[in-house]
Amino acid sequence: KLQIKDNSNSGLINNQEIQARIQVEVDTFNQHYGGFEQIKRYTLLDQEFSVEEGELTPTLKLKRKIILAKYAKEVEQIYTY
Repeated sequence: KLQIKDNSNSGLINNQEIQARIQVEVDTFNQHYGGFEQIKRYTLLDQEFSVEEGELTPTLKLKRKIILAKYAKEVEQIYTY
């Protein structure tokens, strides 16, 4: 069982146990796919996508251009080695 002291979004994404658990899930997922299909790098965001913030349409589809613009720094970090 995970010991969580700060259950805010930023507290959760910075928790080492949470990060390790997500990595286990990603590794499990990746076993079923070829190398070119696997998740190599990712980042956790402290905010959920929402219609109110403009990242989702009213039918809950991603607005990719807005998301990429808003999180350009995070996306750049994923693709920078």
